[in-house]
Order: sequence, then structure tokens, then C-alpha cells
Amino acid sequence: LPTAKWLVKIDDDFFVRIREFEEFITKTFNDTVPTLISGLIAESKPATSGKWKEVPQYPSSKRYPPFPLGSYGHVVSRPIVEYVAKHQDALFDYQGEDTSLGIWLSQL
Repeated sequence: LPTAKWLVKIDDDFFVRIREFEEFITKTFNDTVPTLISGLIAESKPATSGKWKEVPQYPSSKRYPPFPLGSYGHVVSRPIVEYVAKHQDALFDYQGEDTSLGIWLSQL
């Protein structure tokens, strides 16, 4: 997508008014800087058991950096998409894509 300025991740149980959404994003945010638009979870501890158990490579004593709340969906600007695409082979996949994105962005 060579001209896309934003990437949107939304669950399949959401309804989006595309025109209003696009107008809000383009009027409110700068697409040329790394931008994550989402509800965020901060200072969360990794799960050590159960469905959301974190992989052993992430220290269980360490708190997560802020990461997007998956149930809300999120929007990222092109610079973030390019960063992830460029470094995808070096970026580790943690327990979920939302926590992974937060960890990756904390390294910028």
C-alpha cells in the first residue's frame, strides 16, 4: 500500500463509519510522525498462567510498556508500519500482537 497513511486494526465485531473516522484521523493527527491511536493499558504485569500467559522470553517481574487495548482496535501511522515492516525479522512476537506492538514501540 504505497500511499496509505494509516493502518487500522479493528475486530470483526466493530462497525466503523469510514468517512467520519477518516475525517477525524486526518484533521486531528499528523501522519508523518510515529503515532499510535488507541485505548492504552499501562503498568500491566505479564500473565504467568492461563490463556494470556506471556512467553518465557519476557521477564515475569517486568511490567509492560503502554500497549494498545486490543478490544478497542487501534490505528498506527505510516512511520510505525514502516518501522515494523523494516525490522520484522528482528522483532520478537510476544504473547499478543497488542503487547508486542507496545514493546516494539517502547524501543523507538
